[in-house]
Amino acid sequence: MLLRFFVGLALCTVFEKFFPKNGIWGPQNWFVQDTANMGFPFPTFFAWIAVLSEFFGGIALMLGVFTRPAALLNIFVIFTATFIYHDGEIGNSGLTSFFFMIMCFCILLFEPGKFSLDYFINQKLFKRMATISTIVLLILSFNYATGQANGFSMHYKTEAITVDTSKVQFYLKNNSILLHTL
Repeated sequence: MLLRFFVGLALCTVFEKFFPKNGIWGPQNWFVQDTANMGFPFPTFFAWIAVLSEFFGGIALMLGVFTRPAALLNIFVIFTATFIYHDGEIGNSGLTSFFFMIMCFCILLFEPGKFSLDYFINQKLFKRMATISTIVLLILSFNYATGQANGFSMHYKTEAITVDTSKVQFYLKNNSILLHTL
């Protein structure tokens, strides 16, 4: 969590490309010029992509939401900075960008952790999907038991079976400590 938070904070603030300088929001003229010097066909567009991925990707990393896509996008941006802009000089001018690329790669490889919005969202979705799949399974089993199964099910007997389902009741109980709603 700490790595994810501080890398995201640094991406938002250290490179200082999004916040206004000299009255200009977004990529500064020097950054657009550097992007053009690297050979990108639409330097203003790609400068904006880099600035927005660092800023909003950094916020996403800090919060832990869309963590892996944000880390992957920043790996591409920082890879470009390390190996094209700094000519692969990992020991000198490209050291900072190389470290950020490695840290984003570590965040990409490992899950965002329990203290992230991704973890919270995935846990909620998993529980909801488990509940929905249980209900669907029960409905399908009753559909088969009443003799109304579709043609894809296997027929074990050729005679019609009637079952009185008017007295069958289901109760769903929440056994967790925390209150959950469907």
